[in-house]
Amino acid sequence: MVTSDARAIRLCCYLETEVIGGMEMSAATLLANLGQQYEVTVMGVSASVVAYVAGGRTGVRTRVVPPVRHKSNIRAITSHVHAVRDLRPDLLLVCLAQLYSAQYALLAAVMNRVPTVAVVHCFLPSTHRSQNLIFRTLSRRVRAFGGGVPLSVHRHRGGARPTARLGHAAL
Repeated sequence: MVTSDARAIRLCCYLETEVIGGMEMSAATLLANLGQQYEVTVMGVSASVVAYVAGGRTGVRTRVVPPVRHKSNIRAITSHVHAVRDLRPDLLLVCLAQLYSAQYALLAAVMNRVPTVAVVHCFLPSTHRSQNLIFRTLSRRVRAFGGGVPLSVHRHRGGARPTARLGHAAL
């Protein structure tokens, strides 16, 4: 419970997925078990996913934004930027299905100067150069990355090996 002299920490959890799977279940469990010092908003591109993730905690605000289907979809990208600006979170928790996903949530955080933590479900790099470039550029502004699988795999003397391992991100 937040005391009258302490301001709640405004946490916004962003999900880009349109189906409920392990990542969404983990996010729902995390948010349901956060302390009362957090004022939680769940934002995403799917009303059903947003409702599921928000469902385990009372008092959660929700926000659905249009999915960005292509980088020329300026209206949807702008909607992400405006949503983060309007919500004014103290921290943005971005749930990435892949290392290169949710790039427009990361862009919205950068443009609004919101500290960001990213939890990556699958650490496979994109095969598209433009996505890799965008991710590398935006990820420099992410405060921390977390996940439950090897952070990255690279070729080393003919074989792939994990280079880092992180536990689940904790707030």
